[in-house]
Formats: sequence, C-alpha cells, structure tokens
Amino acid sequence: MVYVPWQYQRLTEAGRPIWTSLNAEETAELQRLARGRRCLEVGSAFGWSAIAMSLAGAESVTAVDLHEPHVTNEQHDTLPEMVTNLRAYGAKGVRILQRHSHDMLPELASHSHTRFGLVFIDGDHEEKAVREDAYWAHLLLTHDGVLACHDYGNDNTPGVKAALDALFPDGPTRVARSLWVLET
Repeated sequence: MVYVPWQYQRLTEAGRPIWTSLNAEETAELQRLARGRRCLEVGSAFGWSAIAMSLAGAESVTAVDLHEPHVTNEQHDTLPEMVTNLRAYGAKGVRILQRHSHDMLPELASHSHTRFGLVFIDGDHEEKAVREDAYWAHLLLTHDGVLACHDYGNDNTPGVKAALDALFPDGPTRVARSLWVLET
C-alpha cells in the first residue's frame, strides 16, 4: 500500500506553491493524459491538477468541487485559493462548477453532447462516493477516453481501491504510484 502525503509543490520553478497530494510522477502522467483532450476533474481542492492539465495543453478543464472547508489545510474554503492559483499560473480554459459530483455528473451525462477525453477523480474518497463518481465518469468518456483516479492503494483511502476493483474487475490499464488509469 501507498501513503500519499499532502505538501506544497510548484508546477513551475517560479510558480506559486500549491497544497496537493499528487507527486511528480502522478502529475506528469496526468499531464500526458490531458494533452489535447477535454478534461473533467472531480475534486479540485486548491487547483493543482486543473492547473497541471491546463498547462499541459488540455483543450479544456471542467472542475467539479463543492469547495467546502478542507481538513488537510486548516479547514478553510478552497475556492478562493484555487482561483488565485489559476490566475498565478495563467491557466486557461478552466471552468469551475461549485457543485457536488453526485448532482453534477448525472446532469452532465444527461446531455448527449457532453463527453470528455479524460475524467480525473480525486474527490470524496469513501467507497460509495468513488463508486458513484466512477460509474458516471465512465459514462461521460468519449469512445477513446481515459478514466484516472487518484489515491488507489493509499492506506488512508481504502474506499478508492475497493470501489474501483468492484466496478472494473479486469483492472486498470496501469497504475502510476497511486494514479489508477483505465484507457477505454
């Protein structure tokens, strides 16, 4: 099992530090997957992954998060910090939807024209929530899309592994540290 600690990191040498649990390997893989694709992110926190995907050349990034107080960083609202981080990095094409994924994903799926080349899930890590997010995310993928989920195999988030293993018994295409990747 893997433990992924939260820490301040920079996406560029001169960039503003952002609180994240994605490491360099996971970030690089997410950027590779995002390049040239319409991306949907479930769970944005302070904006690290949305910015990483934007800077990598994602066609667009739709970021879904309630932005409630974040327990890993002194319980403050993450939305103002995400907006500040997006501006600091000059991230383009990022649309923030301040909604709960269990409401937003079915709504997006109800529009037949709304599909994404990459859906990245890093929201609620409880098994039931991950199962629901991954189910709807899979429906939102283009025919050649990619589903990626963070914290797979993380000791502190066993619900992620349990949900993904139950929904996708054939397993992922690959796992990069704790980034579970399924290419459809």
